[in-house]
Formats: sequence, structure tokens, C-alpha cells
Amino acid sequence: MSKLILPPGYRTPVQIQQKQRVCVLTHIDTGRILCFCLDDAFAAKFEHSGYLKHEIHHANEYDLWAKRLRQQAANDNEIEDHAYLEREDAVRKRLRQQLTDVLIATHTGNADKKAAESALHCLDVMERRKKRYRAESFMVNEGYEATANAGEELIEKIMVPKK
Repeated sequence: MSKLILPPGYRTPVQIQQKQRVCVLTHIDTGRILCFCLDDAFAAKFEHSGYLKHEIHHANEYDLWAKRLRQQAANDNEIEDHAYLEREDAVRKRLRQQLTDVLIATHTGNADKKAAESALHCLDVMERRKKRYRAESFMVNEGYEATANAGEELIEKIMVPKK
């Protein structure tokens, strides 16, 4: 049996202290998340401007809202990508038709044919990906935690360079 002593109520979520408390502002009509901000007078001003203020008291609430914000950003990116692909679709079709016309008109082994084949291959690769580069949405502290290496930080603290 373990000799670990757990304080009473260890399973209850830890509350965020008042001075560190944040809130989330969402639009009243659309429900879209505007931002995370400190729960202060600045955030209260937005309540009367068409936004709802959701106070965050526990870390798990913060995680839930951060997940919603990431999902909202992902949906926005998909909508932008779809609109971009719709705009570019006509150009891609004309380019593909011109390249196939070059392939049909040229003789085997010709440099123009090889260039057209290469361009068609590149076009195929681009169409398979069908998405432009998108950065992942994350909260600042989550980004630090994901990139921070605890071992390197520990070595920097312990091993001071010789002078």
C-alpha cells in the first residue's frame, strides 16, 4: 500500500485565483469566440457591446474554451480554403487542358512534352493536397508547453557555463 497522503477533496478541480482569472467573450448572436481576456473592467465594457462574458473559474473550463477556439479557427480555415479552391478551380482546369493539348501535339521524347508532363505531375500533387499552408491555432501557454523541453531547461539551470 502506498504511503502517499492526499489532502481532503483532492479530486475537486483547483480554482483559478481571482487575480489570474480570465474570461471568454462570445458574440451574442453568432456565439463566435472573440477572445480570452482578464476578468476586469475592460472585459465588462464588452458585455454592453453585444458580447457575453463567460467567467472561467477552473482549469478544465479554460481547456474547454481553448478547444472551442481551436475548432472555430479550424472551421474558418476550411471555409477560406474552400472559397480559395473555388476561385482557382477554373484556372486549374484551363491550365490542365493546355498542358494536355501540349502533350497531344508534341512528339515522343520532345523537351516540350517532358516539361508538360512535369507540370501536370506538379498540378496533380497540388490538387491532392488541396489545402494551403495553415498554422495550428493554440493558446500562447499551450504553444510554449508543447515546444518547451524540460530537460534543456533543467540543464541550463544546473550547468552554468564556465567563465
